[in-house]
Amino acid sequence: MTKSHLAKGLARLAVAAALAAGGVLAISAPASATTGDWERISVYNSGLVAAVPSPWTTNDLQVETAAYGAMAYNGQWKLTFVRANTYTIENRYSHQCLDTENGNSLVAGTPVVQRPCDGSLSQQWVRTLDAVLPIWRISNYYSALYLGVENGSASAGAGFIQANYAPNNASRMFQIW
Repeated sequence: MTKSHLAKGLARLAVAAALAAGGVLAISAPASATTGDWERISVYNSGLVAAVPSPWTTNDLQVETAAYGAMAYNGQWKLTFVRANTYTIENRYSHQCLDTENGNSLVAGTPVVQRPCDGSLSQQWVRTLDAVLPIWRISNYYSALYLGVENGSASAGAGFIQANYAPNNASRMFQIW
């Protein structure tokens, strides 16, 4: 059993214990978390994850919210280090990366899609750990706009977009685990 699987197993036990005791527990990866494992990107306001809808390998397909399933590879992502706090984010099923529509948009509201990984600036995402909440804010390196869920939706099937910064908008806060 790898360190990563052991840590995730212990985290699940902590969640189960907290819930059994009647408590509420929010979990996210610590700032020192390693990258390179397949992880889920969970929206803070809904618990839904970023996923690629069917047909999973189509280029320029908008990423959507979906319920997480352990074998749902379309909802698993690998963060690959580029530079300090900056990563490319690759989907496990399609092996394509998060990008902005057309790969060069600087406009809020532009869909976030999957495109063949090429390391371009629009495929680089900056992860910032919130100082208070156990969440990450994820912004696009090229546009400096934030990853968000369209219209702040907490429903499955809502599209991911680039959005302006909003400090208290839970649809622009993520847990990576």
